[in-house]
Amino acid sequence: MVKKILKAVLKILIVVLAYLLQMYVVNNTMFFGVNGDLCLITIVLITLMEKNHVAYVAAIVCGIASDVLFSTTVCKYLIIYAIVVSVLIGLKKMYKQDSKLAIIVFSVAGIIISELLMFLFNLISTGEFINIFTFLLNILKQCIINICLAFVVYLLFRICSKEGE
Repeated sequence: MVKKILKAVLKILIVVLAYLLQMYVVNNTMFFGVNGDLCLITIVLITLMEKNHVAYVAAIVCGIASDVLFSTTVCKYLIIYAIVVSVLIGLKKMYKQDSKLAIIVFSVAGIIISELLMFLFNLISTGEFINIFTFLLNILKQCIINICLAFVVYLLFRICSKEGE
């Protein structure tokens, strides 16, 4: 029982660390003209590695925290994270949780869904259209950066799982 509590506390600390890094490092650092999304990657990996109800709870908590910290629109990140988790849970049956291919596929799928939903939110709120080629190029750059971030977060989660055993 103590080991399960230790694992849960370590995972919560990883999520808090991800938010701190997102706020103070990742948001202030541009790679290839875009920022990484460490919060989304953390949600994606929790969806891949944990049970479905844990993924939804993490999406709700992280969505509310992201709305408070990063958004001016009410419930934008909450809705985005919940939809991302819902779609990824459907994909979860096709992949093993320890598969490196699953990390890549889940990260790319999470980024594409997130960016499309952000585009829809921005289109509805501002009414501005963007160049589709620029949009696709930004998604490609986001995927490359966030896959690298996903493997770092994955290693942290694996270390955390080993400590609790």
